[in-house]
Amino acid sequence: MKFFGYLSFAMLLSVGCGRPSHQLDTAPVSGKVTLDGQPLPSGYVVVTTTKGRMASGKIRSDGTFDLTTYNEGDGAQVGSHPVVVNELPPDEFSPVPKEQRVPIPARYQSAGTSGLMVEVKPDEENYLELRLTTEAVKK
Repeated sequence: MKFFGYLSFAMLLSVGCGRPSHQLDTAPVSGKVTLDGQPLPSGYVVVTTTKGRMASGKIRSDGTFDLTTYNEGDGAQVGSHPVVVNELPPDEFSPVPKEQRVPIPARYQSAGTSGLMVEVKPDEENYLELRLTTEAVKK
C-alpha cells in the first residue's frame, strides 16, 4: 500500500514540473533598434499575437533589447508575429532623461501599419534587427 502512495506522490510531482499548460512555446529573442541608422536610445519593442500573451522588451540606451513573455528573457511565442515599437510614456519620474527620448514615427506604433514582423524559431536564439526611418512612407 505504501508503494501506491509513493507512486501517486511521484505522479503529482511530475505533473507540476515544466511549463504551465496555459503557456505557449517561446524562444529567446534579442535585437537592436535603429532610427535613421542610429541606435534608438529608449522605448519598447512589442510583439503582438492573436493567441496568448504578447512579448515586450525595454530598449536600452545602445538600441538593444531582450523580449519577455512569461518570465524574464524567455523571448516571444514561436511563429510569425507583427512587431511594434513604442515610445516611453512622458513621465517626469522616468529614469530615462528627456534628452534621450526620441520621437518614434507613428506608423511603427501600430501592428497594422508598422510593416515589422518577426519569425520566432523554436530552440534557437532569434535576433531581430529593426531599422526604422523618419522618411515618409511611399505609396
